[in-house]
Amino acid sequence: MVSLAWWSWRQLPVPTERLRQMSAAELQAHLRRDAGDIGAWVMLGEAYLEIEQPQPALQAFRSALKLDPNSVS
Repeated sequence: MVSLAWWSWRQLPVPTERLRQMSAAELQAHLRRDAGDIGAWVMLGEAYLEIEQPQPALQAFRSALKLDPNSVS
């Protein structure tokens, strides 16, 4: 299992309530329209973790990190 303990969730912009309710497929569609949405990348990673898909989750978290490298403490 991939360890994502390094991720600093508190320093990211707070995702909207709508993003929290979106499925992985919906988040992917949203990110095709707005690939710069850090909160959506994080939520996509969380969605993948919930369905036990650690590799896609890690890729989503890395995408968020690329957008804001200072978000990790």
